[in-house]
Amino acid sequence: DTETLQGFTELFGKRPIAECTLVHIHEKREEPTEEDMQRLENWKTMLESETGFSGMATERVHTEENVAAVNEIIDRLQPGLTLLTLVEGRKFFERLTHKSLARAIILHPKTPILLINSHPDETL
Repeated sequence: DTETLQGFTELFGKRPIAECTLVHIHEKREEPTEEDMQRLENWKTMLESETGFSGMATERVHTEENVAAVNEIIDRLQPGLTLLTLVEGRKFFERLTHKSLARAIILHPKTPILLINSHPDETL
């Protein structure tokens, strides 16, 4: 998330943005606890501190992590841009071609997507 927001800033500058919502899909069987909510708030505070973004909103969605859930979130929030970080242990293009949630979002986007390589020293 830090690399994604820093990449966004490098591309678009630190101009104010209307709104930024950090969404976390909680797919555990049990409902998110107050501790889970606090961890998300702490993560938001750290991201704001490290990236210079301020006033981020947070949302925890208790659902299965799949394309339908992501599309429902995007439909509800109506973002102008979706930021996505690939963080798996594969190389950049392997991550794009491997069957995954990120790949499904990239291949069938509902909004423009900013895709950040979380390993910038990796050759493409």
